Amino acid sequence: MKKITLILTVIGLIIIGCENQEDSHADRESEFLSLLDDDEALGIEGLDDGDAVNDEYTADSLESAGKINLGKVMEVFHPDSGYIYKFGRKITSKTKTITYTHGDDFSIANITWTISGDFICGVIDTATADTNKTEKPFTSEFHRMVRFVEGNVTDWRGRRWRVDAFTMGTGSTDDIVS
Repeated sequence: MKKITLILTVIGLIIIGCENQEDSHADRESEFLSLLDDDEALGIEGLDDGDAVNDEYTADSLESAGKINLGKVMEVFHPDSGYIYKFGRKITSKTKTITYTHGDDFSIANITWTISGDFICGVIDTATADTNKTEKPFTSEFHRMVRFVEGNVTDWRGRRWRVDAFTMGTGSTDDIVS
């Protein structure tokens, strides 16, 4: 009986002495993911055009007057103005990787987006109404850092953390020549 009591006591002490090994920042990081998903300025939703875009400007704009080409539709292209060029992107996959650096009352998220898709160029011959479309695959990588700070008051969703600052997104696209 003494052996059983001794064994149970040792097992009880081992169980009590075990430390909880869960990530102490897991709750914080899930709140950060919620903040990132809610903030449109921190996402990349505007990159997918779906196809070569149609005219998105008014008749009074500089683009339609042929003075400047700022958008994804060019009606005037020197030396041959008989063509309309349309550009766009169709995103096929997006991958987001986030790593965190934690302080006592702040955290910094390093966010990397890897995007794959097709770059699309459409050419319309205005004289014959022929349309040619070319698609070329691309892969882009974007990086951004976001700093979160802990507030004293929770918001209406019960979150104490706020986005304090973020960097402009930097990125690049593969060089594919074929």
